[in-house]
Amino acid sequence: MIAFVGAVKLAVSIKSDDAKEQFAALMTMVAGFMIAVAVRDMSIFNIPASYTAQAANNEFSSIVKFLGKWTRRAGAAVMMFGGVSLMLSVKDDNAGGKALATRTITAGATIAAISASIGIFL
Repeated sequence: MIAFVGAVKLAVSIKSDDAKEQFAALMTMVAGFMIAVAVRDMSIFNIPASYTAQAANNEFSSIVKFLGKWTRRAGAAVMMFGGVSLMLSVKDDNAGGKALATRTITAGATIAAISASIGIFL
């Protein structure tokens, strides 16, 4: 479904000839295909064969924990990339680079913090 939405957005953005919209639509479409491939083998989530209320809760918890773990890792990677960018911009005394790197670190920290707080909602 996400890939379909991305494809529709891509078609509309090609009509308007907006490069940013085309890139965003293409990324949405690729994300949809990546999600479809990632969940094709559902055995990675240890989903039980019966769907009782307890089984559904276990399934939901398993999927959320899996996504939370990988989202935290992605946030940490973004923070690391921002830290390296910050140090390179400090070396070159680049004020714009410092601001961008600081925003990248902040974005990574926000991603990691939000994914770490998933346990509050389970």
